[in-house]
Amino acid sequence: MTQSSQANTDFAATLLAGGLIGAHRGHRAHFPENTLAAFRDCARGCDFIELDVRFSRDGTPMVFHDPTLTRTTNIADCDRFQGRQDSDLAAFDVAELQHLDAGSWFYREDPFEQIAAGRVTSPPASDQHQPIPILAEALKVIADIGVMVNIELKCLSTDADDSLDRVVNDIQAAGLVQGSLVSAFDHSILRQLKVRYPALATAALVEDSHPDMMLDYLADLGVAGYHVHEQLATSSLINTLRDAGLFVGVYTVNDAARKRALLSAGVGAVITDFLDET
Repeated sequence: MTQSSQANTDFAATLLAGGLIGAHRGHRAHFPENTLAAFRDCARGCDFIELDVRFSRDGTPMVFHDPTLTRTTNIADCDRFQGRQDSDLAAFDVAELQHLDAGSWFYREDPFEQIAAGRVTSPPASDQHQPIPILAEALKVIADIGVMVNIELKCLSTDADDSLDRVVNDIQAAGLVQGSLVSAFDHSILRQLKVRYPALATAALVEDSHPDMMLDYLADLGVAGYHVHEQLATSSLINTLRDAGLFVGVYTVNDAARKRALLSAGVGAVITDFLDET
């Protein structure tokens, strides 16, 4: 069986060749996730940056993982939003979101215990603040440091076509059309994107199980590749998909030996929180 028609970008072709390292939400073991500081530190240690996109109330693509702002921002302590009941990112416009600090929580909570281990130095409190990036500015930083980008669309706004247009316009403005890949767990987003922008490379994300008639399903989606949870990454899967002309990305792989084994098995990429352990 052959893959359905897919205009390979440079990134997709490179993934098919295999052996890439992707920085999961930036270098997030050492910096606050999905921030410009995390992205800027990735240049020496990865081939591409994986980031997440959600949309503000006014439709601006924002780089952010969670549906709510509570885990990785200071919204609970921000005087501007005291008494506000809704913490969903989609309930805030971009001007409001830019008042929030998405950095300090990391140095307070040390989620990967890298500060405690002495591998990360906590900066002074005055230097810990990081804004939630707008996608356009994040892509400019990524283009400037010279790596590729995997944009995971977590959702679309109520105007789906406008959401896709804004994301693609930002990719084009950054000069990253040939260096971009769009992925999603919601495969309907990939279908919509393929209709609207058929030449943009896409990858289907899965976590717990494979779709029925997997190869036919992926061919119908028109994706260039398949991103799977580490527990689903078997040699048989990797070989089957490579034979069908599809790359395999594996997330989130933080064990150095497991990374090496997967790369040796021919995966397109391992996506990791730790860039220094390969």
